[in-house]
Amino acid sequence: MDTTVNFAYQFLAKKFQIFSEFLYDDHIMSRLIKDVRFFKEKREELRNMYPYARAEKFNRDIRNLGVTESGLTFLDHFRQLITEIGNALGYVRMIRTGGINASSNGMQFIPDVQNLGTFEFKNWAERLSSEHTLNPQTIKAAENLDGLLNCINDQFAEKSDYLRILSSLFARVVAEKDLGHLKNFFIIVPPLTVNFLEKILIQKEKIGKKVAGESSFTDDGFALGLAYILRVLAQDDDFDTLHWFDSIHTFFKDKENEVLVRIKNAVKSKSNPEGDDAEALKVTATRLEMQKREVELLFFCFSGARIFFRPSKTNVKSSEHENSS
Repeated sequence: MDTTVNFAYQFLAKKFQIFSEFLYDDHIMSRLIKDVRFFKEKREELRNMYPYARAEKFNRDIRNLGVTESGLTFLDHFRQLITEIGNALGYVRMIRTGGINASSNGMQFIPDVQNLGTFEFKNWAERLSSEHTLNPQTIKAAENLDGLLNCINDQFAEKSDYLRILSSLFARVVAEKDLGHLKNFFIIVPPLTVNFLEKILIQKEKIGKKVAGESSFTDDGFALGLAYILRVLAQDDDFDTLHWFDSIHTFFKDKENEVLVRIKNAVKSKSNPEGDDAEALKVTATRLEMQKREVELLFFCFSGARIFFRPSKTNVKSSEHENSS
């Protein structure tokens, strides 16, 4: 597990370098500053919700900066970068889960896990040896048993929570260095999620079809990477002020109601050749329902991923103690 964490740390360091370079780009930086200013000035008018239409426009406009031969925009590549970061963290978590599972098999033979430190088999063997001469190998075996029990116990301790360790390590680096160009990352999350939703819908549609290109039915790496970066940059509260998922829900609800009204009108005026096509509107309604479902899946996945990086109770208590001091 130590090897896995070290490898993941080096991998994340390289990805963060690219991450920093993207946000340092003049076009991106100026657009984010503009969006932050816009939201601060219009937040009451917007009911404290970052507008979906603006995020959608950002996703479209960035195509003007150019696309790769495969048709990917800069935002597509940035979204892929965040997904790769999340996948690396997911791999670390999978390895830790495997370690815990292996340790739990040995834990079943320990009589009292809560008072593991009171056993001290080596001290017990040494005291017994003073009364009854024991073989040195017996004392060594007792010492090995102490080490094994402590090792098993450590696998369940907070210090083996590698996701929080990787989070605190990079957060410390960000705090120590002058990385002011990262402070507005939270405002690019809405366009990123719009970009992700478009991508995941296209990939799901390709499943079962003989169409060239990537297909997938899930992609939780993006949500995990997003939650991790927000924690590292200490921008969870900034992102929450956008009420972004409330904004998406409101947008699709309004769109859905609008389409339903148009379907009713189309059915009533079906003899009018200039009216809306009811069948085409039903297809639109189905598409909106699929988009709403993907938004919900992303929201639940993202909310669950944020739990991994919440400060532990020990850290919260120590920080409260420092503040009181």
